[in-house]
Amino acid sequence: MRLNIFKFYCTLVLFLAYLPEKSLGEGMDLSNGEKDEITDKLPLINFDINFKHYSGYLQVKKNYMLHYWLVKSQSNPATDPLLFWFNGGPGCSSLNGLLEGMGPYILSPDKKTLIRNENNWNKKASIVYMESPIGVGYSYALNGNITINDDQTADANYEAIKLFLTKFPMFRKSKLYVAGESYAGVYAPMVVDRIIKGQKVFPINLKGLAIGNGLMNWNMSIDTTLQFAYGHGILDEETWQLFSKQCCKGCVDGCKIDALNDNCAQMVSDMLNIAWNSQRLNPYDYYRDCETPKRSSILRWMFKHRFPRAQNLNLGQPMSCAPETCTSLPCIDDTGINNYMNRPDVRKALHIPTNHSFTWKSCSDDVFKNYIKQYDDMSGFIMNILAAKIPITFFYGDTDAVCNYLLGQKFVEGLGLKLIKPKEAWIFKWPNWRI
Repeated sequence: MRLNIFKFYCTLVLFLAYLPEKSLGEGMDLSNGEKDEITDKLPLINFDINFKHYSGYLQVKKNYMLHYWLVKSQSNPATDPLLFWFNGGPGCSSLNGLLEGMGPYILSPDKKTLIRNENNWNKKASIVYMESPIGVGYSYALNGNITINDDQTADANYEAIKLFLTKFPMFRKSKLYVAGESYAGVYAPMVVDRIIKGQKVFPINLKGLAIGNGLMNWNMSIDTTLQFAYGHGILDEETWQLFSKQCCKGCVDGCKIDALNDNCAQMVSDMLNIAWNSQRLNPYDYYRDCETPKRSSILRWMFKHRFPRAQNLNLGQPMSCAPETCTSLPCIDDTGINNYMNRPDVRKALHIPTNHSFTWKSCSDDVFKNYIKQYDDMSGFIMNILAAKIPITFFYGDTDAVCNYLLGQKFVEGLGLKLIKPKEAWIFKWPNWRI
């Protein structure tokens, strides 16, 4: 999900194991958060900041070095909430959210400077951007193995949160929120569920969960993507009616699309190609132009995994780029952020180990291809969280085809909760304009 405006909404560690200095990089200290403060002025930034920010590592499970970037609140860090942010994929860095979303500094349209973001979230909260799972961004495995599943990722994220709170004791009693987008619809509920279950051993002042355009249910994702595309006039009427009649007994709504075979599976494959993998459409915002003609291998893998019966069917035209150049989001030109994050002076400012030559990528094909998805539906986790009286906010942009709003709507309806207030038009007012 790419929105121009975002809406706001570790067991006590007794000791930390230290690795040889050459494994961590010069000057790294995993136990003291203050030593992770970013003291060098960020390259290309064109304004003076009025808050402290930090970059460092949290070592979990002996082999996992999870990179984080903390921006403290511009108001009162001692009393303002603490929020952990996760981007999705799986395989996309949360620094996309920081530098191209709701961070205090974002890349300019021409990608040549870091400019002030007036719509940033750290005006009233401290935010920790976690590069998760292992292998994403500047997070790495000491043994080189980045194969990981949902449960292992949730365990690692939970341990990382506990380590962070130990590393920064000033946040130990802060009101804590977990938020994210896309596949964070899996990451976030699972780590919150672990926080709840671990409260007796390691109390955390957990106050809420927020998910934007979250992937909450794989099967619903397929079903609603076709309806979303049809509702936006993307799919041909004759094709839609033929599909409805031959494959869904005249009614696509409620049709088990993910279970279709043979000719019907081929029809689904063709329609999903139009909705997700067309050269002419931006699947993250149907009303926004493609910024680059490159097609993402991540999107093609996403297509295959969400609709496995179509794996041997027609998946559209071959990618117009070599595999090594395809690690990017479709229609999103991530060249600017990739170039910025790989600058030597940026790496130095962020305390990235000098002996590691890995390249930072906005999204990692390697992580996506090696990631093991275990859960098709998040309903159980969501109900456990609600049973613990932790409030949840789901918010969806209405032009995102990859994790569309119909998915969110149907998922929430399927929880069987009592409706307090019917859906209505949402108007966001701001001086001189509104949505």
